[in-house]
Amino acid sequence: AQDWAEAHSNIDIGVQLHSASDLIGYLPRATQIALLAPFPDMWFDQGSRPSSTVMRRIGGAEMAAAYILLMASPYALWRWRRSTGMWMMVGFCLGMMMIYTIATPNIGNLVRFRYPYFTPIVGLGLAGWVALAHHLGIRWKLPLVNRI
Repeated sequence: AQDWAEAHSNIDIGVQLHSASDLIGYLPRATQIALLAPFPDMWFDQGSRPSSTVMRRIGGAEMAAAYILLMASPYALWRWRRSTGMWMMVGFCLGMMMIYTIATPNIGNLVRFRYPYFTPIVGLGLAGWVALAHHLGIRWKLPLVNRI
């Protein structure tokens, strides 16, 4: 936490994990941070520099879209619950995001570190929306797709 002591996007810097039970007790909060940070209250705050303020706005738009896509993740998990590959991907991605979340108190850095593991989870949410739409009988006419 000392490396980013002056950053305005630090989170839970007072949390200290001294034992396995401390770590286990922190896992629900770490999961929340891993999947949902930066949180909406951070989207419109001033950053420590003008460039970080702009990045907060862009990150807010990105996370708003991610929130919408992630809402269908429970449906996707249920829909493909027998898929070993899906569970391996979800477990690996969540595990890696948890490591970075526990080790990184700075949201700006966490967003960059978790990116390769966050996008498959968000993609699962997108797949969940598509599967749900298909289940409900919603069809799209996409001219470009129909030509392929």
